[in-house]
Amino acid sequence: IGHKDTLSYFSIILDGKVTRWICRLFLSGRTKAIVFPAAGGEKDERFSLENLDSIYGYKEKLVEAVENLL
Repeated sequence: IGHKDTLSYFSIILDGKVTRWICRLFLSGRTKAIVFPAAGGEKDERFSLENLDSIYGYKEKLVEAVENLL
């Protein structure tokens, strides 16, 4: 598990490949969000975050995203 930092988001990636992303964090500006990749060509899932500690509430979604990549 690694990361890729861009101007617009911070991405958590698998196996060092930017196309195999687990989640993306949008932390700049007023709105903070976490985005998970969609399975089967659907729209990516986006959730608002009140603060950084809110990420812990998405443990199941993070595990599911990794399992989908494996």
